[in-house]
Amino acid sequence: MTSNRSSRILIIIILLIATVAPLSCAAATKSKDVKKPKPAVSKAAKPAAKPAPAAQVSGVISLGRVAPELFARDIDGKNLKLSNFKGRPLVIAFWDVRCDVCIKQIAELEAGLEKSKAKTAVLAVSQDQGPDKNKQSAEILKKAGVKAIPGFDIANKTGESYGIMGIPFFAIIDKDGKVQGGGSMLVSQKIRTMTLTDIAAKLSAGESIPKCEFAEMKIPSDYEKMAGKEAPNFKLTDLKGDPQSPSFFSGFSRLLLVFWAPTCPHCRAELPRIEQFKRERADKLGLKILGVVGMPQKSDPASEQFLDLVKQIVEQDKISFPVALDYGQKTRELYNVEGVPSLFLVGVDGTIEHAWRGEALFVGRSLECVLEKLKAGDVKK
Repeated sequence: MTSNRSSRILIIIILLIATVAPLSCAAATKSKDVKKPKPAVSKAAKPAAKPAPAAQVSGVISLGRVAPELFARDIDGKNLKLSNFKGRPLVIAFWDVRCDVCIKQIAELEAGLEKSKAKTAVLAVSQDQGPDKNKQSAEILKKAGVKAIPGFDIANKTGESYGIMGIPFFAIIDKDGKVQGGGSMLVSQKIRTMTLTDIAAKLSAGESIPKCEFAEMKIPSDYEKMAGKEAPNFKLTDLKGDPQSPSFFSGFSRLLLVFWAPTCPHCRAELPRIEQFKRERADKLGLKILGVVGMPQKSDPASEQFLDLVKQIVEQDKISFPVALDYGQKTRELYNVEGVPSLFLVGVDGTIEHAWRGEALFVGRSLECVLEKLKAGDVKK
């Protein structure tokens, strides 16, 4: 698992030079290209557990919440803790010795912080490879003029806790130890209205970050034509054998349709975040959630294995919203889904109000901010 994650990160390095768009699993998950799935877990399935409190959803970080603890050591082999940086903002910069862009970005961040006189700590975290190689990594930073404290991630657990989607990846924590932002980005690139350096300087000055700075508000261009039109209706059966349809919610509740696939790693990362949003905010905002999972045709020999995999994922991630089974992926075709995860927000009147595609670190904030803009009558983009 560790080696696979490391490979994924390195593959994404080049992509980040050109874009910081949400990552999705492409059309290869369509029914005609479905391959035999691998088991989600090696152990036998356990009885469904009572849903945990929202703050305990595994692997999810939230804006404004206490940051995940570090699982890393310093150059001397001593454990690093967030409490080491208490009282001042902290930027955790995830990097790799093979990523020249990462090193340059950390140096650029430090130069910007120095120019703005921001009292912000920078922790440069790379993979723990043992004392000798860790010293070599620290020396690389030093030769590049980087003054950040080197940290070494034990078994990539810190990176997993912070939801790394690629490198360079920056996590922004305020002086009280709460997450204020994060993502794979370039230091000089505006997130929405500010750059990473701007945000770190604001936190250092005791100022707050705009609520929707890290929210994804734009509809993908190929989904724009669906906005304002009636959501295609369908009737599917969920994992409990109950019927599910958008028409069941029309007239009394907004509905979030979540298209995903069991073999898509970006979907696996997104599902717990959506589950946390459901537990924390969905009911308060008058929003129901329905998952739509792509499946092979029932006649396909792999369909039973897919069904077992879906059940394992739902149990493992403690998903409490219904998951409808889209055999043959006809529903996916109705919505012209070309990559998963894809989300469609359906209004009380049954029309599509917004849509997203790709894995987003703070998907809950994106949903909340779009709902607030819709309530205010703003443009649906």
